[in-house]
Amino acid sequence: MEIDNLYAADDSCQMQLVSRGHHDIESFRKACERFLREWDERECELDTSKVKQTHWTTREPEDHETLVDEGDSVFTESDKENGFPVTIYNEWLPIRS
Repeated sequence: MEIDNLYAADDSCQMQLVSRGHHDIESFRKACERFLREWDERECELDTSKVKQTHWTTREPEDHETLVDEGDSVFTESDKENGFPVTIYNEWLPIRS
């Protein structure tokens, strides 16, 4: 499973971790912990209760948007019919430990 980090667009130096598709919660948590170790050698135990499975869609960002993919598009929750499945660690994490 591929983990991506999405940056807060508000200059708060925070990120969220996400993977396309609905994944086993424990496997996703472990993959996020590996991602953080490789990202900045961060050792942490993430809380599985903060893992969320939902559906997202993308659109052009507006000035007040906070979760972007390299500034190109904004992810927003959507219904199953109009979005794609994602698993997210639903807590903002610092970009650097």
